[in-house]
Amino acid sequence: MKIKNIASLIGLLVVVSLVLGACAPQQATEAPVTEEPSGVDVQAPVVTEAPATEAPAEPATTRTGAWVDEIVFT
Repeated sequence: MKIKNIASLIGLLVVVSLVLGACAPQQATEAPVTEEPSGVDVQAPVVTEAPATEAPAEPATTRTGAWVDEIVFT
């Protein structure tokens, strides 16, 4: 009987703490300040070759499932 009361009390405390946590006001956070380094020249990177526009074609497959469709049970 005593264990049942203690378990009920702990459960009630958990529920109350969750409700209070959900109702707490949100704290305003400031955006991080980004500063440019002083004395350093920032230049755009030089492109030496064009990027590949086509991805290599994937081989055609006849499989319809996962790797399990390759397992043979006898």
